[in-house]
Amino acid sequence: MNESQILHIRTYLLSKNLPLDLLMEVEDHFVAHVNDLCQTKAICFEDAFAEVKGFWKEDLTESYYYNGKSTTQFVKEIKTRQQNKTLLSSLIATASLIFLLYLVAFSVSNETFTEILPCIIIIFLSMAGMHYLINFNVFRFSRDHPKIRLNVYQNGNALVFFAGIATVVLGNTYNALSEKIHNFLTGNFSVGFSSFLLLLVIIWFYMFGFLMQVKFVKSAKKTIKLIKFSKLSF
Repeated sequence: MNESQILHIRTYLLSKNLPLDLLMEVEDHFVAHVNDLCQTKAICFEDAFAEVKGFWKEDLTESYYYNGKSTTQFVKEIKTRQQNKTLLSSLIATASLIFLLYLVAFSVSNETFTEILPCIIIIFLSMAGMHYLINFNVFRFSRDHPKIRLNVYQNGNALVFFAGIATVVLGNTYNALSEKIHNFLTGNFSVGFSSFLLLLVIIWFYMFGFLMQVKFVKSAKKTIKLIKFSKLSF
């Protein structure tokens, strides 16, 4: 198969708006399948390509999200599966952190907990910012190429910013919230339930967004390296 035929396949896949990591994977399948059909059935490239497109038709059929945005059924299924995995991981991480706070609450006084909790939250929320700065080149590449979708995790860290904004807004009420949360964790459930629930939601949203950010960077680094190494043109 020559470069022109490979480019023809790539152009077709680009029209399906596949993220680059999936596009390159699907392209490899297309090329291998077309080559196999050309050899085993002794047919031309156009006929083999048409047959492979028919084989992938259902997976590459356009599908819509609840917000009206379109994608292929193939990408939608993979993205949903990865989001569900990340959601489960974020729940486990959130439960672990809440359990840690529970142990701290029983180990220190109300006053000490009120001083400790804001520090824990600040350190916790700074992880995404540090991760962003360390991997700034990856995010800059994404920003400089807005039409390129590197992977299914892209733009999945919006909840990090939501949690960060919520934390800033609540900044002046940390002492009161910390005291109520301490009361709730130490058994006074009627006092701090709403404050505890607010903290739980913020941590969960943040953790989900942060894990999506980590997965985006990990996958994007491989994709960007492959693009540069292979000198691919998209």
